[in-house]
Amino acid sequence: MNSKFVKGIILILGVFFTAYQNPPIIWTITIITAICVGGTYFVKNYFSPSVTPTGTLDWKDVLSALLLAIFTAVFNSLSSNFVSGVIIWSLLGKTVLSVVITYITTTFFAGQTKEINSQGLKQAA
Repeated sequence: MNSKFVKGIILILGVFFTAYQNPPIIWTITIITAICVGGTYFVKNYFSPSVTPTGTLDWKDVLSALLLAIFTAVFNSLSSNFVSGVIIWSLLGKTVLSVVITYITTTFFAGQTKEINSQGLKQAA
């Protein structure tokens, strides 16, 4: 199991943990948001994997966290509005914050998933 997969699972679990901390749990919203956050993370990694060493953050990592926050907010608010007819702002804010903190933390400690060789080409680590 590679670190990208583990980080994706941790992000998804973060969505469920946030929902658990803010009862009542609306399972439909939580599941839709978790699937969309996981999907967004895996698509982001396909196009822009982290290339920073362990213990550092690059501007691309911060930009990736911002993109995940935006997509999390969009998917959570759409699913919330679709399921309950209103946006649950407190849950939206906590979910976005949870995803950003989880992503930044796991990226900081996990380090790069690809490395740059002497010709400047990315290789699987």
